[in-house]
Amino acid sequence: MMHRVALLALIPLLSLLVPRLRAAAQAGGGTVTGVVTMMGSARPLAGVSVVLGDAAQTATSDSAGRYRIAGIPSGDHVLTARRIGFGSASARITVVAGTEATVDVQLLASTAVQLEEVRVTADAPRSGKLAGMEHRRSIHAGGTFITEAELDSAAGRSFPSVIARKLSGAQITMNPRTGGALLGSGRGRTSQRVLPPADPSDPRSPRGCWAQVFLDGVRIYSIKYDALAVPDLRDFRPETLAAVEYYAGEAQTPSEFAGEGAVCGTIVIWTK
Repeated sequence: MMHRVALLALIPLLSLLVPRLRAAAQAGGGTVTGVVTMMGSARPLAGVSVVLGDAAQTATSDSAGRYRIAGIPSGDHVLTARRIGFGSASARITVVAGTEATVDVQLLASTAVQLEEVRVTADAPRSGKLAGMEHRRSIHAGGTFITEAELDSAAGRSFPSVIARKLSGAQITMNPRTGGALLGSGRGRTSQRVLPPADPSDPRSPRGCWAQVFLDGVRIYSIKYDALAVPDLRDFRPETLAAVEYYAGEAQTPSEFAGEGAVCGTIVIWTK
């Protein structure tokens, strides 16, 4: 004896379940069988999960698209078919003990969703000679840093004036013998000890606690190294520099620039 059942609203609406019932000589509950195909074609779909929700019974379609669920209690049940990449389909069916209900399923392939473009931007890490400086700056190593943008904005000004304005605790002193500009930390001004001359070979040069100077990572001046000539900071033009680091004393100076001369501070000048 043939029976027909009505379908519920489908999810999505374009998915379709086509139920039909036929008599079967099986006792002890009802059975649901069927074939799952792609909507619009006869292509069978394997790996589709067919679930009888309230009875917690499940089957998976085989390579031919066939599935079978047996031993279903009599009554109304909701049958749902799902597979990734396809819309799901649901319908309410009535199962009668000793009968087999055939419910063929057609699933509609999901439409790909075009997401809005998302762009992620980040500052590229510095490479080359400035990599170490960028690392010290990122970990807040304790120094004061003058960036390339700040130096470019100071184009045309004297480098000593940029230092005096930016570096807290730094002191610019002019050498009356050479006219050159020197950088001191201001340390030791009230100390009773004798401050060293800027030029160890010239006792008449100005005395103070002079910061050692590095250029592109190489020490070019320190009061502890007699062979190094006293630099004139006016020789540097801000617009030709990529960055400047300043450490006020020995405790702040990173190990890369440590040494006896670091007691009065360290200035590291990086050229473009």
